[in-house]
Amino acid sequence: MNIKNGEINLPAELYLPISAKETGAVIMVCGTGQHIKEEYNGWADLLASKGVAVLTYTKRNVTTFPNLNIRQASSDIVLPGQLESDIESAIIFLKSRKEIDSNKIGLFGFSQGAVLVPIVASKNKDVAFLIAVSGNVTTDKEFIINQSLNKLRPRNVDEAAIIETREIWNELFKYAKDKQNGSSLQKKLDKAYEKGFGRYSLPMQVPNDDEIKYLSTWNSFEHDPSKYWSKLTIPAYLVYGENDIFIPVMQSVDILKTLYKDKPNLLTLKVYPQADHFIKKSIDRNNFDFPKYADNYIIDLTEWIVQQSK
Repeated sequence: MNIKNGEINLPAELYLPISAKETGAVIMVCGTGQHIKEEYNGWADLLASKGVAVLTYTKRNVTTFPNLNIRQASSDIVLPGQLESDIESAIIFLKSRKEIDSNKIGLFGFSQGAVLVPIVASKNKDVAFLIAVSGNVTTDKEFIINQSLNKLRPRNVDEAAIIETREIWNELFKYAKDKQNGSSLQKKLDKAYEKGFGRYSLPMQVPNDDEIKYLSTWNSFEHDPSKYWSKLTIPAYLVYGENDIFIPVMQSVDILKTLYKDKPNLLTLKVYPQADHFIKKSIDRNNFDFPKYADNYIIDLTEWIVQQSK
């Protein structure tokens, strides 16, 4: 089966519980990069076995555009609003299915997907509940800078390099808006690479026109997820790993607590100790074991989804 969005067809799978009546459903929304529908077979099988239908779909192409001059694809190649429109199309698809209770459709987002789902839910009354796993709630600009600095810190660089990296990122974002002083900015990037820290935390080149228009790093850095979370009046379940190096976890948690101060019954917020971006326990390199999900993460979240889908 396919989800149709204009001229784009997204391969999809619908996992249905064995049931004679309509059931609630969740739509899986993936993170940054190219993802296929089969990646969420585990969640889909589990939830379907508990009575919840699950729709998975392959993400639109966000990596291969030979006609564009993209030299350093550090993020998705996509225009603002395109991924959100795919989610809207998935909702329309689910509503057309007789097996689905259209009043019990939820969105289940991971990483980038966890940033997209509140945007859609804030505008679409057909969304009954949300799950957001490892989704940033600060501005995208702060998220990108935070991620870059976290790549530097384990390398024991000095504080001057940390400060310089932040300053260069701010100049890059300014350049993405006004395209001024590109030559002097490129010299700063070159110098950062000569010093060594640039290769771990900064792009090699000032972005060109195609990169500014099509790379989400540059076309969406002013996006503020909190604006959409503040509008929601539906139950939401948010999950973070305490040791996530990709997003500013505690800043996101603090923002959410403030936004939900007057509607605490709508928010379930979990921060799992010693867990990473994928909610897996951080590996002890002195006592190696295969990564495992944080204790109770799967059980707690599954129970909540089942309850919302009834």
